Order: sequence, then C-alpha cells, then structure tokens
Amino acid sequence: MQTAIKQDGAKLYPSARGFDKLTFQCTTKKLYIRAQQHGDDLRYFAWTKGASLLTKPELELTGGKYDPQGTGGNYNLAFDNNGFTYNLNVGHYLCGEDCNAYLAVA
Repeated sequence: MQTAIKQDGAKLYPSARGFDKLTFQCTTKKLYIRAQQHGDDLRYFAWTKGASLLTKPELELTGGKYDPQGTGGNYNLAFDNNGFTYNLNVGHYLCGEDCNAYLAVA
C-alpha cells in the first residue's frame, strides 16, 4: 500500500505529495479534485481538468473536516475558503458521472 501511495505521490505537485490516504477524487467539467489525508490534516486540491498534476493546483485548501454520516460508510468533507465552504458529500446512496453529484460550494 505504501508503495502505491509513493508511486501516486510522485505524479503530484510537491505540496500534494506525502499523503497518508486518498480520501476522495472526482472531476467536474472544468476541474480534477482530490481530497487527501496528510497526517492530521485533511486537504483539498483542484487542478484544471487535463492539466498535469505536477503543476500547481488551481486551489489548495487545508484544515478540512471529516464528518461521518451514520454507519453505512457515507461521509461529508468540508473545507472553508474566504467565506465559502466546499462540501464533498460522499456516499453509497449518491451516484453521478462527475463531481457535480458530490460537490457543493456555498
């Protein structure tokens, strides 16, 4: 598992490397999004869709909050940024072709 994480991390911008767990990833029409656990810090990264992940992300947020939703494996990830909250609602009951089914910015 650690080998796979190292190999994946080598394909990322330096601040996105060294993660412990890839919590979630998805795409929108314009972005590729990853949420990763880095020790005690939950981070959000967004790159322009099609851009190399070795380039600097369009948006990088730290200090995310993980909120489990019951016992079925569903969870919410929330990241604050300049008065906006980026929520990723992840669950088995959700389905969609891209991140728009999971991501809400309010």
